[in-house]
This record gives sequence, C-alpha cells and structure tokens, in this order.
Amino acid sequence: MNEYMTTVFDKQMHLYLVHNTHTHLDEHISSCQHYFSLLRKSEQQHLHAYALINDLWHFYYYDDEQLFFEPNNTMYYAIRAAILHLFTTSDTILKIKTWVQHSIEFSLIAAIDLVNVYADLYTTRILPAIQQTKYATLIQQFRGIDTKILFSERFKIYIEHPREFTEMQAYIVKLLTKNTILHEKHVQQTFTKYAERMKKMYVVKEEIFS
Repeated sequence: MNEYMTTVFDKQMHLYLVHNTHTHLDEHISSCQHYFSLLRKSEQQHLHAYALINDLWHFYYYDDEQLFFEPNNTMYYAIRAAILHLFTTSDTILKIKTWVQHSIEFSLIAAIDLVNVYADLYTTRILPAIQQTKYATLIQQFRGIDTKILFSERFKIYIEHPREFTEMQAYIVKLLTKNTILHEKHVQQTFTKYAERMKKMYVVKEEIFS
C-alpha cells in the first residue's frame, strides 16, 4: 500500500468532503498502488504531491454535487487550494472529467498525470522565482510533513502563529496566479496535450468496456 496516500487519508489532508456516497476512495489505495509509479520520480517522496492527487482523484471521480470544501483545510493548505482552483475551473479539465468520472482507475490515472503536468509547470515557471527568495529553504523543509501541525494547539506552545509559513503560502499563491495569467498560452497548450493523452485513454476504455 502506498504509504504517502495512506498518510494523506489518515491525517485527513483532503480539501474535499464527500456527501452521500457508498464509494470511499481510500478503500482502493491498495488495489491501485501500481498506478502511483506513473508519478514523476521527483515527486514520489513529496507528501503534498500525493495530497494533490487525492484532491484531483475526488474531483474527477465524484459528481460535483457530492463535493464540498473542508473550510479549515482550505486555509491550512492554501497553495494546494489555489492549484486545485486553477485546474478545476479550466474548461479542458472539466471536459476530461466527463471521460473518467465514476471510474476508480481512470480517475486516478487522470489525477496522477495532472499532478505531473503541474510539476512540470511549477519547475519551469514558478520554482525559479521562488529560489531567489527566503522561502526556498522553507519549502524544502515541508515537502515530507503535514503542515497542518503548524496550526495545532500543541505547536502554538512553541510559536504563537506560523507567520513565516503563512507569508510563504500567500506569496506562492500570488505567484501562481500571476504566472498563470502571464503564461496563459503555454498553460493552455500544456492542458491541451494532457487532454489528448486522456482522450486516447478514454477511447481505449470505451472500446474495451462498451
């Protein structure tokens, strides 16, 4: 079983709450663990990459009416919430959802591949700007831990408020928004190539299972 995905579920790092369902995706981690090898090697030990996979898996699998945002987690994981908003408001991504919805495996594959898309965009368009700031080291420190602990009562014993972390999140959210607009054409081209891959998968799925 994938230990990172298990941690995401155990620590309740999700941005979505699911209403009125008999299907719980955490019950399928073990049977789907081979798909996680599709994730970029650079991201395979990045806890927050798996948390994003989880959110996108939920987005792709469930009907929109079943999904509600977990308000506290949206604050704790502001960067991931911004990424999720960027993706789930794209017409291209919404079209892909119609192809993979209600399929455990195909919705997971679509989620993993979209995280790879984000990793590529982040590396080329976002990371260079961050590396010139004081936040570069801070980001590395939090790659493998649940940052929600910074907001816990236990942590407040040692620090009144995770100010530097909150400032970092706000800075990166602004950077994401700015670069999405600045590189809109490149982002859309990247989404289009991703959609082409998903379309091929959808066609094969239809041929086999129809």
